[in-house]
Amino acid sequence: MNNKTQFLENNGVDVTAALSYMGDMETFDEIIKDFYDGLDQQLLEIEDYKNKGDMPNYAILVHALKSNCRSLGITEFADVAYQHELKSKENDSEFVNEHFNDLIIAKEKWKQIIANYLSL
Repeated sequence: MNNKTQFLENNGVDVTAALSYMGDMETFDEIIKDFYDGLDQQLLEIEDYKNKGDMPNYAILVHALKSNCRSLGITEFADVAYQHELKSKENDSEFVNEHFNDLIIAKEKWKQIIANYLSL
């Protein structure tokens, strides 16, 4: 096991799950870089739907975020997004508004972890 893989595992990434989707570490590295590069914009779009009270489109975007996280083995972030997906599908804008910061905190945490990973 190399240092990069160990780093991921030490930070809670399910590398086995990620490789089952990605096939190899080279593909994983390309996809996680793209995920990292688009994460801020993705959260801005999610926040925009939250602010508009547009729960159907909010649900679509948090579903995509959840799916991306799961395929990268980032289950902790995926679980946060999944809660938002379920609640937005229930049109529970109160939950979404009260817990939106959980998504932001998770995004910031994982951006830092991914940035550190990409610099290895």
